[in-house]
Amino acid sequence: MTICLLSIHQVLFAKDVNIYIDADYTVHKESAQGIELGIRAAIAEESNSQFKFNVIPLDHRGNTRRSLANFKKVINDKTERVVFGGLHSPPLISNRDFINKNKVLTLVPWAAGAPITRGDSKNNWIYRLSVDDAQAGGFISSWAVNKYKCKRPRLVLEKTGWGKSNQRNMGKDLKKRKLSFDESWFNWGISSEASQLLIKSMKKAKNDCVFFVGNSKDAFTIFNTIGEILPKIKIFSHWGIVGGKTARLSALIKSRKLHVEFIQSNFSFRNKKQSKFQKSVWNKLTTNFPHIKTPQDIPRESGFVHSYDLTKLYIKALKEKSTTSIRKRIENVRDVQGLIKNYKRPFSPTKNNLNGHEALSSSNYIMAKFNDNGQIELLFDE
Repeated sequence: MTICLLSIHQVLFAKDVNIYIDADYTVHKESAQGIELGIRAAIAEESNSQFKFNVIPLDHRGNTRRSLANFKKVINDKTERVVFGGLHSPPLISNRDFINKNKVLTLVPWAAGAPITRGDSKNNWIYRLSVDDAQAGGFISSWAVNKYKCKRPRLVLEKTGWGKSNQRNMGKDLKKRKLSFDESWFNWGISSEASQLLIKSMKKAKNDCVFFVGNSKDAFTIFNTIGEILPKIKIFSHWGIVGGKTARLSALIKSRKLHVEFIQSNFSFRNKKQSKFQKSVWNKLTTNFPHIKTPQDIPRESGFVHSYDLTKLYIKALKEKSTTSIRKRIENVRDVQGLIKNYKRPFSPTKNNLNGHEALSSSNYIMAKFNDNGQIELLFDE
């Protein structure tokens, strides 16, 4: 589907821009749909653009090799093009060198693995506007320790590059605090039997809280077992748990009376206080996409918010009158108003700044929970 409102003259001379979305449209389709809607919403506001935007979804189904095949398709596209990543970090971590070697501008509105944006500093084509594990791990552990006095946490991590990234960063923060902690690893699709062994080991070790890094399907299995064996233990999670079927997971958390909090970025259309700009985006969204009537109608709102802001930054870079590469232009983008904040200079070269390709910082993070209606509630007043 192409989003454009152009005159006949503009159509004849508009420059094609292909926006690929390399994401999981099968198992965690809601996250991919939220990302896609955010891109389309930002494009729909470009009513007099000199560009003809074409949004092209590519389903990698969470598979690293399939993601690589998608990128191989993209490098044969000689038009102006960009790739938006999806929820999963492993495809981006595994294929990072291929992406950079082939100079594929890749924008990340969800996947949080720290290594994604920290490749070859001289040839780094990946930029993120999302939670970043290099900062998120410390944020989650700080919240749990400072607010809830967690003294012996258990890190429960999926056995992927994303899990390893969080193990390093959460562990680093806990070691600074001189706190002992335990670790458990699981593969995607963990069985209930394996989950029971994991939780029983937590009970034996007398862990008083859980730092969870995984996606919604495995969270359901593990949280259900926690409800059976350790129902009073507090769970602090990365945001992968909100990428899939949250209605089922939130219902489980409610029925088991579990204490579960998870990291998010700090804007939602449910926020009581909103700026004129944020309100205007909502009004345009509901006009351009009439099926959106309430924030609950947005599939995975955080993915929407991040991809909307990221698309705004990309369009600003496209419009820059410069003969330099799109990579150089996006690093020089300044003063773009987004939903989360005003981006004064969101990106810069990573040669002297490991966070140079990170548009957000921990000051843009917040913890959240599911309310009684299964909706995500940001914990501003906690």
